[in-house]
Amino acid sequence: MSLPGPAPFDDRGSWLPFMCPVCRGLFRTKKSHTGATTCPLCEQSITISLADEKSAKEDDNQPIQPLEKGERRSLHNEQSWDSDSPTAREPSNVKGLILTTFFLITLGVAVGMFFIIQQKNERKVVPLEGLAPDRFDAFNNSDRTSQSIEQSEPLLQVQAPDFERANLTTEKFLSVTSIEEFAPLIRDPDRVMPLLREYYKHTPYEAIGALSIGDHGNVRVSKKIASFQVTLKNYESRLIAVELTDEGALVDWESWVSYCEEPWEDFITNKTKEPKKMRALVTRSFYYNFNFDNDEEWVCFTLTRTPDDSVLYGYLPTDSPLLTELPNSAEPSTTFRIQIRFPEEAVTDNQVLITDVIDQGWVHGL
Repeated sequence: MSLPGPAPFDDRGSWLPFMCPVCRGLFRTKKSHTGATTCPLCEQSITISLADEKSAKEDDNQPIQPLEKGERRSLHNEQSWDSDSPTAREPSNVKGLILTTFFLITLGVAVGMFFIIQQKNERKVVPLEGLAPDRFDAFNNSDRTSQSIEQSEPLLQVQAPDFERANLTTEKFLSVTSIEEFAPLIRDPDRVMPLLREYYKHTPYEAIGALSIGDHGNVRVSKKIASFQVTLKNYESRLIAVELTDEGALVDWESWVSYCEEPWEDFITNKTKEPKKMRALVTRSFYYNFNFDNDEEWVCFTLTRTPDDSVLYGYLPTDSPLLTELPNSAEPSTTFRIQIRFPEEAVTDNQVLITDVIDQGWVHGL
C-alpha cells in the first residue's frame, strides 16, 4: 500500500504588500483577494490586480507534451554554455529583476509607513466654510460662514503644539470632578462661571471622560477657535470648541452644553412669555396651525437643541427684516443664537415667536 504524496503547494494563505494609490497607505492582502476592494485606511474603492502572476500560473499549468525518442527536454532554469545565447544571460536578468523588485517593495513599505505616521501625528486643518453639517456643530455649517468672516482676517495658523495644548485642556475639562475645577479651563471664566454654577443647579454634574480626542480627521478652524470631535466614555461622539490663546487652550463651555438663558424644557413647560436667548439649530419649515395658521402672514422654522430635547416651531412675520439672516428653504440647517418667546395667548407648547437673531453659530464672539 503506497502512502499519499505531499499535498500540492497552495498559495492561498500567502500575503502581498499593497500601497493604496489614493492615501499612499500600505497594507497587506491575500493574493486570492484581487479585484475591486476597499482600502482599510482611507476607505476608498481601489482595484488590486495580479495579472502577471496569473499568467505565470497558467503557463505552469499547461500539460507537458511527450518527447520524441532521443529528444532531451531542457529545464526551465537550464543554462546554455553558449555565451551568446539569451538563455545564458537569463539567470543574471532574473537576479537583477528580483533585486529591483525587492528594492521597490522596501521603498514602498518605507513610504507607506512614513505617510501612516504623518497621518497619525498631524490633523487636517480645513477652513470652516464648505463643511458637511455635523450633529450640532458649535460653528456655522452653511455657506453663509464665508460671508460672516472678513476676508482681511486670515484663519488661525494652527501648529502641532496648539493641538497638544487643546487635547490636554479638553482631557482635563472632561475629567473634572467639581464645578470650581472648570474655572482655569474655560473661556471668559468671570462671565461664564456664574452661568455654569446656575446651570448645574438644574442639571446635576457628572464627569464623563473621553475615550479619544480629535482622532476623527478634520479640525475646523475659524479665527482663534478650533473645533474637533471627541468620543466620550459613553461612546457618544460630539464636537468641542477650544480657543487657542497665547496663554493656553480654553474650552467654550457654553457651546459644549448648548447653553440657553432658560433651560430648554423649562422654557417649554412654563410657556415663557419673556424673550429668552437660546441656542438652536434652525431649519426652514412649513408647519402652520393654531396661533400661526396663515402662511401668508408667517414664515416657519424648526428649532432644535439636542436630539433628546423637544422640537419647537419658530415664526417670523413675512415682512420681518430678520428673515434675511435665517436660512431659506434651499439652505441647510444652521446653528444660531436667537431670542424667542411664547405668544401671549399660546394654544400649544411647541409654537413660539422669534424676536431677535443674535448671531450665527453657538460660539460667543466668533
